[in-house]
Amino acid sequence: SRHAFGKVLGKPMVLLGTVIGFLLIGACAAVEAAVVATFGHGGIEAGLVLAVFSIGSLAGGLAFGHIPMGPWAMARRLVIVTVGLAAAVLFVGDISPATPWWVSLCLLIAGVGVAPALAVMFAMTSASVKFSETAEATGGTTPTPMPAPRMAMAEAVPLSPCQQTVGFSVTVIWELG
Repeated sequence: SRHAFGKVLGKPMVLLGTVIGFLLIGACAAVEAAVVATFGHGGIEAGLVLAVFSIGSLAGGLAFGHIPMGPWAMARRLVIVTVGLAAAVLFVGDISPATPWWVSLCLLIAGVGVAPALAVMFAMTSASVKFSETAEATGGTTPTPMPAPRMAMAEAVPLSPCQQTVGFSVTVIWELG
């Protein structure tokens, strides 16, 4: 872009997207900190609760990513996040063996709105600026192209036929009570 750095923040949609993005990512960071503070970092509960939150976001993105975006798209998606997070706060008040399950259910609901809200935020930001300003509007920088001759790259990576076997095992032990 030929404009001064930061000029895109003068556009209301970019500023709104930036503020909402900061608040949404801040809320997700607060959820992570609160889950670890509640369930501790020594057990598996915190990891499983956060995994459910992430799975909710993935499911929300896959399930609602195709829905057209209208004027209230961001508000509807953020209501889902707010309802899930508010419900999670209610269940953390009294810690019991069932607490991870209830908090997981609430964070699953909240997670369903996270990816769709981020998608709307990026869509409204990129739709309100010229293509040359999208990198600045979304927080990135324009990459500088690095020319490299094709033959030099092909010779730098030796390829030879081989066989590689990778294996792993996962054991999960969960005790309630």
